[in-house]
Amino acid sequence: MQNYFIDGFIHTYFVLLMKKIYIIFSLMIVLGINLYSQIIPTIDYKTFINAYIESAGMYNNIPKETLNILTESKQMNQLFDDGIKSFTLGELITIAQNPEKVLDTTTNESVILLVGTTLGFLEVANMQQGTATVVINALKNKMAFNAASGNNTGLLIPMHTPIGSFGINLYSDVPLLHINDIVNPPTSQNDYDSLANALDILPIPHINAYLQVNLGPVPLALTLRGGMALGFKEIYGAVVNDVEIESLGWNIGASLKAYLFRTKYFFGDLRFDFNYDEGNLKMAANNRNIYVPLYLGYGGGTDTGVVFNGNAFLESKWKTFALSPKLVFGFKMQDKVPVIQYLAAYFSLGADIIYGSLESKVGVNGIGSYANIVGHEITVNDLYIPNSQDKMSYQLYDMRVGFHFDIFYQSFAIEYGIFTKQFAVSFIPINIRF
Repeated sequence: MQNYFIDGFIHTYFVLLMKKIYIIFSLMIVLGINLYSQIIPTIDYKTFINAYIESAGMYNNIPKETLNILTESKQMNQLFDDGIKSFTLGELITIAQNPEKVLDTTTNESVILLVGTTLGFLEVANMQQGTATVVINALKNKMAFNAASGNNTGLLIPMHTPIGSFGINLYSDVPLLHINDIVNPPTSQNDYDSLANALDILPIPHINAYLQVNLGPVPLALTLRGGMALGFKEIYGAVVNDVEIESLGWNIGASLKAYLFRTKYFFGDLRFDFNYDEGNLKMAANNRNIYVPLYLGYGGGTDTGVVFNGNAFLESKWKTFALSPKLVFGFKMQDKVPVIQYLAAYFSLGADIIYGSLESKVGVNGIGSYANIVGHEITVNDLYIPNSQDKMSYQLYDMRVGFHFDIFYQSFAIEYGIFTKQFAVSFIPINIRF
């Protein structure tokens, strides 16, 4: 997990982008060769960028207000003006004959910073528009699944002793399907994909206190529970040291168990679980460097480029209500088991019906850049990308299967959401009967 926010951009993608940037300079040089003394002064950075986007057929989904931040940047316009002046007539002729020589003919800091920062900004803005929805969907699925978890207050079967019990229940989603991503974290994914993947592998543990009562002679049992999420940044900091993560939430719930059948060794009941969950999650990668590679010299021999400093972040708040009817059946001896007293192993099959609201904000703060050359003197620090914000209400449906094992009046359960493709585990370490 700790490498997710380090590398940023996909290296091979920028190699492809370098081919696209030649279109910009082709346009500029063609105009320059025709009437370079009169026409070049009329070319400005905004015209430059708009011509590139139109000819390249890329970045058309970037909002105009975001693009204006780039084209109206005083620093970027100054870089453009300085870069134009750095080319001699001979260099212009060489580039006109072969546009791919644009970075072969100069090591001018303004040109390097102009090209790299333009590419970097456009790519970050494009990724935000294209992947913010992915992040929000990952967040929605995670919070909905957690809201319907934590119902493992077994140990009490309608029409069976004891009368009731109270105790502590620990539960969390677990990234069993993403073990490979944890062991071998990807190093070539963009920041927003990293946020979505981090949500997939980030567990949010909960602790609940519960009280359950057998309502006999009525064939029902009632459970009440409540607690909080244990997502303090100190806990996550023990595992992740380059990303600050913090979550805080609380939940309440109730479960009603209805008697179906009971034999000497087997039982079945129908359960209705009601849960309400509310909380927030913050993730931020601070003082992060992203490298945009550019190749200078004939044949692209020298790897230089532009270094970005930034801060990718996610902030979210949610409220979720879940109704989870389920059928439970399995083994439970009617008589006490010698030594261990209590033994049960059973399965559950049910549905999760979730209603929720979600507020989220995704973005990158503090963008700055400089050319990766010795003795660089110019920095760009007046750029930013507007945050992607969303407020939504949603409904989500899932099917859930589980296995439960009770022994010594402790209980362990593992459940799997078929549609959301997530696992949850719960454990009751303390259970006091009465």
